[in-house]
Amino acid sequence: MLWVVAFIMAFYAIYSMIFLSYNTPIAIAHDYITQMKPFCYFYVSYAVVPHLNTFVRRTLRKICLLNAFVSILCIITGQVETVFSHVTYLGLVSVLTFMVYLIASTEENGNISQKNLIVAVLILTIGLFCTRSKFYGEYVMALYMLFVYIPGFSKKIKPKHICTFVAAVILVLIVSWNKIEFYFITAGSDAIMSEDLLMQMARPMLYGGMIALLLMHPLLGSGLASFATNASSSAVNYSEAYSAIGLDIVWGLSPDYDAFICDAYYPSLAQFGIIGIILYIAFFVWIYKRLGLLLYKQGKLLYSVGIMSIVVLMIEGIAATTFNQPAGAMCMMILGFLLSQFKNMSKIELREIRQGDYKDKKALDFIKK
Repeated sequence: MLWVVAFIMAFYAIYSMIFLSYNTPIAIAHDYITQMKPFCYFYVSYAVVPHLNTFVRRTLRKICLLNAFVSILCIITGQVETVFSHVTYLGLVSVLTFMVYLIASTEENGNISQKNLIVAVLILTIGLFCTRSKFYGEYVMALYMLFVYIPGFSKKIKPKHICTFVAAVILVLIVSWNKIEFYFITAGSDAIMSEDLLMQMARPMLYGGMIALLLMHPLLGSGLASFATNASSSAVNYSEAYSAIGLDIVWGLSPDYDAFICDAYYPSLAQFGIIGIILYIAFFVWIYKRLGLLLYKQGKLLYSVGIMSIVVLMIEGIAATTFNQPAGAMCMMILGFLLSQFKNMSKIELREIRQGDYKDKKALDFIKK
């Protein structure tokens, strides 16, 4: 599959150089590598089929505790931005450390001790100090998956299950509302300073530019290094696509100041068109379906970790390019690791697993009493 992804990206690179002229070959090559990286992390992890022995699990837990200790120390001393560069990374480090700690603490039968579960939740809670709405949504979703979600509720839906799920979604929206309103609704209409107004308009303009480019190049998009990526900024070479759709005069997206060009992942999908967006969605649908096998084999704990990896990527993609950054690499490696145990199974074996029953039938059955 890694060769398939490499071929698809190579096709887009050739398409970008021959049929479009938004950027230089060097910038296109730069973006080719950037777009390939997250899939490399996933498929290498998937291909290796890692096995965590007792020593490795213990070592990973110690590293997670060290991460937590450093994070707490930075919060107490007020040095979060000094160490993490930006407060948002405190939240990302916390949720990633939380997921790795759960993986390292999960036994072969899919259970976890109460002690390790409590430690994992405390590690996750450290991230609340990042004060970012994105993390608040991830935090609520993590607690829902661990303590509320019941495997198989969609097959036998009851009113209480629907109410619980809807309540969780509403809670995620509530804790994330400030960020949603900030960027996509008010668009800075309440801003006092003109610079604040301009800053709040940059990201909505990216989403508007995405629609404009998809209308211009609907099937295959505007090509690599053309829009909303580092390669399309002055850091590599400023793309001509911005002037083609009139965004080169927008503060934060202009040639003179383009700090907000690489500020959200989803707008960059305009580079791949409708076909690329369908392939992107199909990739995560395949992962989601494979993650369901964990419910039959090991219960919902590792399944929850996999779902949380996807949730982090989806939420962060709204207002960050996490998918192409180290945090995104971690999520992709975690997904590859979780699915690798099913890599060499035949269709018959996979079908037999799905014909069984969920290992955890109740919300908290994975906790070792």
